[in-house]
Amino acid sequence: MSTDPTSDDVLATARRRLAGWLAEQAAGPEYSVTEQDLADWDAERVDEFVVLTPPGYANQVFLVGDESVDSYAPSRTSFDDALAAARAHS
Repeated sequence: MSTDPTSDDVLATARRRLAGWLAEQAAGPEYSVTEQDLADWDAERVDEFVVLTPPGYANQVFLVGDESVDSYAPSRTSFDDALAAARAHS
């Protein structure tokens, strides 16, 4: 991914990667999402990751890197711990 934190390409790539990852996790094709479905999610660049958070109350946040997608529940794991775990996977 590009190093420009405001790049539309970076966000599009992260959303596409997350949509693919969510499709792999889904119980069936009817539960799949697309990049467009994630367009209204909050997105923030943090170091080498794009952090994607669903709208509203979210207890699952996604860290999308060049080679990995990690999720964590903020009610159970701190952001710093989640970031360290995501770095260990990438």
